[in-house]
Amino acid sequence: MESYQPVGESDHGLGAVFQAASRVGPSTLRSTVKAVQWEQNALLAYKSISGMESATSFVFTALGGSRCTVEFRIAFSLPGGIVGRTMEKTLEPFVQAVARNTAQNISTQVNAYHEHRSATSR
Repeated sequence: MESYQPVGESDHGLGAVFQAASRVGPSTLRSTVKAVQWEQNALLAYKSISGMESATSFVFTALGGSRCTVEFRIAFSLPGGIVGRTMEKTLEPFVQAVARNTAQNISTQVNAYHEHRSATSR
């Protein structure tokens, strides 16, 4: 992910819109996504409204204390025909790496958030 910028007044919550750019090999894929589901500290789901067709969701499940699990899902559509098949073979290893990186980043950010919250509530 190269950039992820809010568009409009809202930068979080249901209906918030973001412009995203992801570098995949030598190409940059751009899309505009909208938060279509949002429940504070529990659920966040985006769907593309322009650019590459995609859907992404994050489901947070509390485990007690400052621990939780995060379920991360991403789906995207490529063009049909030979172009789409070629892109799929090229993109698959990159998408897998991006998914692993995203999962690690989410884990790091959630942990940092809870550590900060614990430190400031003392």
